[in-house]
Amino acid sequence: MEPFEYIAAIYSIVIALAAANLLAALGETLKYRKTVNHYWLHTAWCVMWLVGLLAVWVSVWDVLSGIENMTFLEMLPYFQFVVIYYLATWLLKPSLFTPELDLRSYFYSIRTPFLLCLLIPSVVLVPWIIIRFDEPMDAAMFTVFGQWIALVGGLLSSRHSVQVAVFFIFWTLQVVQEFYQSGIG
Repeated sequence: MEPFEYIAAIYSIVIALAAANLLAALGETLKYRKTVNHYWLHTAWCVMWLVGLLAVWVSVWDVLSGIENMTFLEMLPYFQFVVIYYLATWLLKPSLFTPELDLRSYFYSIRTPFLLCLLIPSVVLVPWIIIRFDEPMDAAMFTVFGQWIALVGGLLSSRHSVQVAVFFIFWTLQVVQEFYQSGIG
């Protein structure tokens, strides 16, 4: 087994566990739909988060596939990125053992740690990638800065309209970034 395959397998397992947990939670919410008070924004984050986990897996695969040797310290930023994304997934997953679960209240109770889980890895990883791979500041990096601004706004305000704006800005910029990196944009 090549070093790349070994490292990619570890990341793949963590991302697959995150996706399985989130899918199980979505299934449980459907199963107990009569006792759950649904909130569209929480459900939208969950669905888009599944797409985001796939995007993280593909981007980690793309970055790591070009590396022949990697030290523990070089691997650590990527691993913390994946682990924090797993924690964000765990936060999105409500405990369905709560009678009469209100997903709106639940979402606002986890809003701050969830948004921090989105913000912290990119604040650490993006500068590290620029330095490590001598990457220029391109349009994809500017979309990340836009996401940072949106996430900070979401951390500072608990208003529904701000949280909706954060959701749409974050995912719109994510799609723009993916198109740009794939060469479509």
